[in-house]
Amino acid sequence: MDAPSEIRHRLDSTRLAELLGDQWPEVLVTRQTQSTNRDLALAANAGAPAWTLHTTDHQIAGRGRLD
Repeated sequence: MDAPSEIRHRLDSTRLAELLGDQWPEVLVTRQTQSTNRDLALAANAGAPAWTLHTTDHQIAGRGRLD
């Protein structure tokens, strides 16, 4: 799969946090990542709060990619 289309709007962590309210204590958005699961594991080990949400515009490895 190619890089994300520039036509599609990028994810916005501030807007997502507003829409989700207090459901998630921290919302992380990256432009591209190997694996959101791996990133969350690293964040948890670094002290991220439970129920931290991580999403990305483009995932290039792991199980969640669309290819």
